[in-house]
Amino acid sequence: MTAPGPLAKEPAKKVVSASSAEAQFREQVNSNTIGVLGGIMNGTFMRFVDDIAKVVDDGDNLRILPIVGKGGAQNLRDLLYLKGVDLAIISAQSLIEYRNQRGYQNLTDRICYVTLLHPEELHVISDKVGSIQELSGKIVGFDGTGSKLAAESLFVSQGIKPKEMVPFNMLDAADKMKSGEIDAVVRIGGKPISGADKIYAMNKGQKLLEIHFTDAMVEHFLPTFFTREDYPGLFGLEGRLDTVAVGVVLIAYNWRAGSERGRRVERFTEAFFSKFPDIVASKSSHPKWRDVNLNAQLAGWKRCAGAQAWLNAARREQAPAAARK
Repeated sequence: MTAPGPLAKEPAKKVVSASSAEAQFREQVNSNTIGVLGGIMNGTFMRFVDDIAKVVDDGDNLRILPIVGKGGAQNLRDLLYLKGVDLAIISAQSLIEYRNQRGYQNLTDRICYVTLLHPEELHVISDKVGSIQELSGKIVGFDGTGSKLAAESLFVSQGIKPKEMVPFNMLDAADKMKSGEIDAVVRIGGKPISGADKIYAMNKGQKLLEIHFTDAMVEHFLPTFFTREDYPGLFGLEGRLDTVAVGVVLIAYNWRAGSERGRRVERFTEAFFSKFPDIVASKSSHPKWRDVNLNAQLAGWKRCAGAQAWLNAARREQAPAAARK
């Protein structure tokens, strides 16, 4: 009787340890998450990031993580150096101001832009003076670093020299104006700015000061205006009141082509552009979304490759059939 042959070995079963499964899950969660830096709490930047997250975030495939920021140059620095920040909203003015400053060298190569967003109006509010020219020698509050930067550019262009500029949020500024500690406050933000009704209720002597656009403002500002419809019943607005605005842009770090972080930004861009009409149409979205033109260009800066590719494909799709041949 022949001895039985050796038993055939069954294929080895792959055992995944609990720690390995957790590591894989951690990697998946991080690879699908995009950190988008906004601005101060209740500011327009943060509102825009929140609007994006509500529509674009789908949980499993792409998670949008809104990050509260400080605006201005701080947003730019955080995008360049802070881990977890993939995109940031920033004023075009800040890009111009910091393009060649220490720590921001080669900025046009280190960042790219996804799209221009909305113009943000400059609000100069006071219960003490009747014109911006009267702010020379006065104490002016500013709400956020972006507001300070815009105010400084405005004052230089008009030869206005405030005695001091001090940081205050809008509610505190309204209170400080009423007590006589400051003479005006500056806020850059998409009209209507959040909380305007609250600060007016605290101090009904406040008025928006008119800003007339001049040639000296061309590099930093756009001409625009306020109307009663923007702030119904507030600041004594009746007809048109001229002011200026700064452009706002969504930027990303210019990752090497094919890198994981670069692919993540491309994934976000495709979802954001595809769902853009839904963001605009959402009843909870900021009305400024209606001013956004995805095709608008930011002179002197490179558009992110994924964004440009999406726009090119969209143009080909929209072109008449004869033109596509």
